[in-house]
Parts: sequence; C-alpha cells; structure tokens
Amino acid sequence: RSANADLTYLSVCETTLTTAELADEAIHVTSALQLAGYRGVVGTLWATPDAVAQRAARLFYAYHAARGSGSDPAHAVRLMSLELRRRYPDHPSAWAAYHHVGV
Repeated sequence: RSANADLTYLSVCETTLTTAELADEAIHVTSALQLAGYRGVVGTLWATPDAVAQRAARLFYAYHAARGSGSDPAHAVRLMSLELRRRYPDHPSAWAAYHHVGV
C-alpha cells in the first residue's frame, strides 16, 4: 500500500455482498481491501442504477474534498446518502446501499 492510499471508493455493485455459506464472516471485496491495508473503504451492499452510482461518486468526492485533509469519509458518505435520499425519496434502494468501513 502506498503512503497516500488511505481510502478507496468502490464504484461497483455489491462490493459488500457475501454468500449464505459465509454469512457469519465478513468476507467480501470491501473487507478484503481493508485487510490489504486501506484504512477506509466505501462500498455498496447491493447494485444501484448506473446514473445513481455516477451521481453518488461525484457527491462523495465533492463532500470529501470540501473538508480538506481532515476529511471524514464516513461523514462524506452520510452527506452523499442524504442528498441521494432528497433526490430519490421513494427509492431507498438507490441511496441506502452505500457505506464506509474503517477509520
């Protein structure tokens, strides 16, 4: 891991999905990247429409960058989710899939 690789944003679907056989274990792409050394990982629990995923990524990076070097990625995910919720109030599947793990 590079000294600047403290956070990764996974803009693909179901990065935190696991199988029934592994339901009692936290084995998925999101946790694997955390185990590989990333301090924070943003992932998704299920697939979201492409347009929503694109908007989510733009919002996340805008909120994350606005706070500078002391940025809290979990807070950026929260703000992003709230904005998506305002835009898609009747479709929680479009805004509730995103989460942050780590510090």
